Amino acid sequence: MTDTQQTRLLKKGAVLEFVKTGAWEFVRRRDRQQGVVLIALTNDEKLILVEQFRPPIGTQVIELPAGSIKPGATPEGTAAAELREEARYTFQRLTRVAQGPTSPGMTADHNILYLATGLHRGDRNGKHLRDGSFRYHETEGAAGEQEKIIVWEVPLAALRNWLKRREAEGKVIDLRVYAGLFFVQQRRSRKRT
Repeated sequence: MTDTQQTRLLKKGAVLEFVKTGAWEFVRRRDRQQGVVLIALTNDEKLILVEQFRPPIGTQVIELPAGSIKPGATPEGTAAAELREEARYTFQRLTRVAQGPTSPGMTADHNILYLATGLHRGDRNGKHLRDGSFRYHETEGAAGEQEKIIVWEVPLAALRNWLKRREAEGKVIDLRVYAGLFFVQQRRSRKRT
């Protein structure tokens, strides 16, 4: 595809546009193309994950807290807002670890991956499970987004087995969880040296 090819609008929705450039069809958001994904890690080495129903695939998905950057907002401000809205956490430190497209064959979206540390959450309303994870009571997410979110704290040492058990239950794991795990392992390796 060359820069001289025109992009044609095929269909416009409330949030997305379906477009065509040359022979290539894809979707893009109407007012934003970039989002944030948070690798939120507690002081005692637990990864924060969120679980919610995703209509495009028709099932519960386990993912890292994430959201799109609204016009006029900063990536860092969006990261703080999304972690607070989805998981009810705040952070002391935010480190940018990577940036790139999420599905470049189908969408124009890019994500910035952040490591959030120094986490704090005021309530502990939930349940400890035998595998060492903690399941918070379901939250509503952001106003108007119709999200019902389950927040999990999962010890890094148990994460791979925990994810396998969730898959065996029929849940889908967002691939960005594994990307987050890669950066956590890199961080741990640097600390050891």
